[in-house]
Amino acid sequence: MTIPGAHGGQYTADGLEHSVKGIPSTRAEDHEQQMEKRRRKIHDFDYGDRWADVEGTGRHAILTWGSTTGAVREALEQLRRAGVEDIKLISLRLIAPAQPEKFAAAIAGIDRIMVIEQNHSGQLRHFLRAHYDLPKDIAFYNRAGPILFRPGEISDRIRQWRSV
Repeated sequence: MTIPGAHGGQYTADGLEHSVKGIPSTRAEDHEQQMEKRRRKIHDFDYGDRWADVEGTGRHAILTWGSTTGAVREALEQLRRAGVEDIKLISLRLIAPAQPEKFAAAIAGIDRIMVIEQNHSGQLRHFLRAHYDLPKDIAFYNRAGPILFRPGEISDRIRQWRSV
């Protein structure tokens, strides 16, 4: 086999897995067995209540995740000080595997959801639509970085959304 980067050589990297005994292996059976083991570890684990931070009550919900959560929390606090108290915050901490039963419980009684995410293509929006049953009335607010969301901007957007 040619060493990677050797002039005129062709190097083909194959997948290296290990057997159940930890011995390096390129056998398809070992690869499938280890992939199934990893799948079970992820899907069969009980993540409990830490799959998301769910705060507040109401018929409206703001759904977000990651670093956007802090700005959304501040915006909701601004709105609460202004007398708007009917908005629930759902901040996902676990994206995969999907938690459909827990998600359904979190949005029970919710009529409208706004998803706020800091990225260009609306990745969270597409993930949610693929894995969860969402209310019919759902709005999306996303923007690519590097300009971070500000709490005042979010509270303004939520006010507009609620008045529609």
